[in-house]
Amino acid sequence: AFSGYHDLSGHWQARANLGWVSDERYVEDFANRLAGISSSYLQSTAGVYGVGEYWSAGAMAEHFQLTDYTLTDANLPYSRLPRTYVNWEQPLGQWLDAGVWAEAVHFHHTEYAGGSRLDVKPYLSARLAGPAWYITPTLAWRYTAYQLDNDLAQQLGGDASPTRSLPITTLEAGMYFDRDTSIGGADYLHTLEPRLFYLNAPYRDQDGLPLFDTRPFTFSWGQLFRDNRYSGADRQTDANQMTVALTTRLIRQADGREKLSASLGQIRYFEDSQVVAPGETPVAEGKSAWVADANYVVNDRWNLGASYQWDPKFR
Repeated sequence: AFSGYHDLSGHWQARANLGWVSDERYVEDFANRLAGISSSYLQSTAGVYGVGEYWSAGAMAEHFQLTDYTLTDANLPYSRLPRTYVNWEQPLGQWLDAGVWAEAVHFHHTEYAGGSRLDVKPYLSARLAGPAWYITPTLAWRYTAYQLDNDLAQQLGGDASPTRSLPITTLEAGMYFDRDTSIGGADYLHTLEPRLFYLNAPYRDQDGLPLFDTRPFTFSWGQLFRDNRYSGADRQTDANQMTVALTTRLIRQADGREKLSASLGQIRYFEDSQVVAPGETPVAEGKSAWVADANYVVNDRWNLGASYQWDPKFR
């Protein structure tokens, strides 16, 4: 195994994390943590990464080696050989932001046919805000194109160069209320923060697109405010939905540290969602589970966090 990095300049850095074993039972025999024992493969990455005032970029290669003798290479994820990405966002005046996310990847697998994917997402966002409120409308356009190996193209319907293109609109709004309070002799700033998040994305048939590195996110607090419920670019959800959420915080006046935060939220789906991954249940019109999230700072070394979900449809 090898892990290291090297600064190439003020903006660029080369990093590598390489691992290889000749004994497929090595991880099982020598791991001293549950994460190591349960791992079924080793991941090796090497790349060059850069960051600037308004941009970040990188070029890397990623490879997987099987370490579970009960499995075969068919269980490995696709290797990304290579992957490049660029993320740029820059303010345009006092209240407007423009940006683009772009990624190009070639997917390789020893057991399955692969291909290449280009994903580009330019967007324009307005920052409208006052001392106690904000409204952030965002308009994005997502374009994804593939060049597939012939075998994979035949499995998906025969098109070796499928594409997907659609607009994505979001509107986030919130307010901020605060008051001074005292608890146990300590002074705190107590906040109340209602928040709305609206998402609209039209349906596009994506049955002819492969699934290289995309899976549904586990439903959680963060999922309430994402514009896609999938982890990769192979699926873009269709949506007409509104998130309603409320957060309260206790901020210690002495040093500005957050002592307690608690949040509660739910999504209201105005329409059935038609985009699904294999084996996934479609999202039906109605309400999502309630999601509660809380964090408490016990002291400078300990933090206690908890999350809870309640789905009224299934009780």
